[in-house]
Amino acid sequence: MKGRQLDQMLAICSGRRRRAGVEKDEGALDFVFAEIESLHLCESLFSLISFCLCGSHGQLWCDTDSERDYSTGATAYKPGVLTWCTESGAAGDMWPGEPLLFPERHPMGESNICEVIAVVGSSETLGGWCHQKAITLKPTEEDSTLWRTSVQVPRGSETKYRYFKGFVLESTNAGGPCQVIVNRWETHQLPRHLSPSEPELVVDDGNFGEHNGAVCVDSGWLTCQTEIRLRLHYSVKPPVSITKKKLKLMLEGVEEEEEESPSSWHKMTTTLEISMVSDEGCNSRHSQPECGYALEPKRWTEYTIHTMDPDNLELTFEFFEEDLSETVVQGDAHPGHVGTACLLSSSFVENGKDLGVVTLPIMSRNSRQTIGKVRVDYLVTRPIQGLQCDMSQSFTKHWKKRRALDVGHRGAGSTHAAKHHKIRENTIASFLSAANHGAAFVEFDVHLSKDLVPILAHTTAMELHDHKDLQDEEEYVDEHQPFPTLSQIFQAVPENVGFNIELKWISQFKDGSWDAHLSSYFNMNQFLDIILTCVLQNAGKRKIIFSCFDPDVCTMVRQKQNKYPILFLTQGVTELYPELMDIRCQSTKIAMSFAQSENILGISAHTDELLKHMEFIREAHSKGLVVFCWGDYNNDHENRRMLREHDIDGLIYDRIVDDNLEQLNIFKVEEQGGTLKEVIKTCACSTRSIPCSSMPCPGKVHEANGESDSGLSSS
Repeated sequence: MKGRQLDQMLAICSGRRRRAGVEKDEGALDFVFAEIESLHLCESLFSLISFCLCGSHGQLWCDTDSERDYSTGATAYKPGVLTWCTESGAAGDMWPGEPLLFPERHPMGESNICEVIAVVGSSETLGGWCHQKAITLKPTEEDSTLWRTSVQVPRGSETKYRYFKGFVLESTNAGGPCQVIVNRWETHQLPRHLSPSEPELVVDDGNFGEHNGAVCVDSGWLTCQTEIRLRLHYSVKPPVSITKKKLKLMLEGVEEEEEESPSSWHKMTTTLEISMVSDEGCNSRHSQPECGYALEPKRWTEYTIHTMDPDNLELTFEFFEEDLSETVVQGDAHPGHVGTACLLSSSFVENGKDLGVVTLPIMSRNSRQTIGKVRVDYLVTRPIQGLQCDMSQSFTKHWKKRRALDVGHRGAGSTHAAKHHKIRENTIASFLSAANHGAAFVEFDVHLSKDLVPILAHTTAMELHDHKDLQDEEEYVDEHQPFPTLSQIFQAVPENVGFNIELKWISQFKDGSWDAHLSSYFNMNQFLDIILTCVLQNAGKRKIIFSCFDPDVCTMVRQKQNKYPILFLTQGVTELYPELMDIRCQSTKIAMSFAQSENILGISAHTDELLKHMEFIREAHSKGLVVFCWGDYNNDHENRRMLREHDIDGLIYDRIVDDNLEQLNIFKVEEQGGTLKEVIKTCACSTRSIPCSSMPCPGKVHEANGESDSGLSSS
């Protein structure tokens, strides 16, 4: 103890001695010892932990010129297996079902900003799982790949923690908190942990992303930055109208900042990713060929930009002729360059519309004449307003393999066309009935009411009907009320019942008409912020899966939060429903490519198409995707049996109450230490347990101790 501290301690002790009536000086020393012992006891509640981590290991084998091509297995991906490399170049395989890793985003242009490694955890000293309160590690002088920091954590109790990579930015407001961008973070279901008993401890955590023999890293979510997507596609008509027929396109970005300021750091974090999605697969790059990529009718081309300064981007589209003669190439410094189109982000960011289309003139290369026009589809995604996601756990790409889960369609089943049903669809009573008959999940549709409250209803447009018969039922109680709020459902339905929440959004059909005759709807960011906030605040330990027919909604849900997975709903190729305008919605094959491209959990496919192409299930699994299925064909017992045999992951169907005897929910059985057999033997329909596919499966059934290889984990 330093001299000044000891003087202060003596003064305190002297005062206490006088108050205690002690007049002799010899008692003062006893008080000093007592105080020092008390002080030491306080310090003994914490241990000084030195965290050490190698930051260069466990990354994808890729650089700025690498490409993700899921269709050919090129570079970092082979079907069903994700390959990663260590610093020494040794490769390993990732278990299917673990989060698929994305190549890191690279800044547009040069950047001096440094990516850092930080640790965040359950204790208050490690930020309480808040990324903004995380502790930053520093690279050592001897080895720039080795990062270290020292933190005090509670002694004698377990502390859980994770590492992440990202940027720490100065606030644009004087004295304001720093902004933290999470680029990649560890997402193991069981995070790193320690229970220190000594005053000091050095922890060597090995490689970033590697824990308990598994590599598990996921891309970050939108914490403070804005995502802008620019898309060119043939959904409506050719995106480019120009005299030249076959064109290639590249995008360049420019940001202007006159003076050095905190915002100049923000511009350095602007990143660009180019992705292309088609029936044949998807690939993504962070650099472009000198003359760009060809625009193809059956391919969706998308440019994704992450920026802290969405109002101040100048984006230039350069157009090149694809077929060039040798004489043109030899005699031109910019061979094939046809023209340029410029887009200012402020032109659509400031109008308040986060989804829309802009048409830009294409100016010729050698003059200011307009030679054509380009139609650019844009989507702006912003962070959730008023809510911060923590880093305690993530299920966005987590799935434990099990026999097909039974999902109650709108609870106990659709009653829209079945008037004899007394239990109305999308009601608390319907969900409770489905749960009592073994439904692992209940599926329901969520809208926003006019006063911006999340409610349950199937159709986008409401019609008035006479419900007198239902009102006269003696057993009619609040549980039968139509249009309950989402928060009411969370409170009324047991937590062991999972929710498959379909986010209802309007769709445009190929003929140009709109679902429910609505060509405009809510602001998509506002719509999702309200619903996601309700779910994140009320879900507790409940298992949640989102789903939606709109690919942009799926994209936003993935980017806005880091906890719950989403399935892309697709009707595929069918004569039962009109074809949709968006090419990403027109087949199950391209739906799989889209799900891979966006790194979402999987797809929910139309059974009509799956029954014709059962191989789609295996193909999706080989690409690391989970497959649910929906549709009237699921109501047939024989169809469900065949789908189970082909290893479907989830079956959404009606009349689950009619087909199953009363039984415990599968998650409740697992919670009580039971096994799958206990549920299967009480099931009225002759289901059987289907083993895991030929892929390595991280979870096997352990009936002796009640463990299961099944489901969306909450552990």
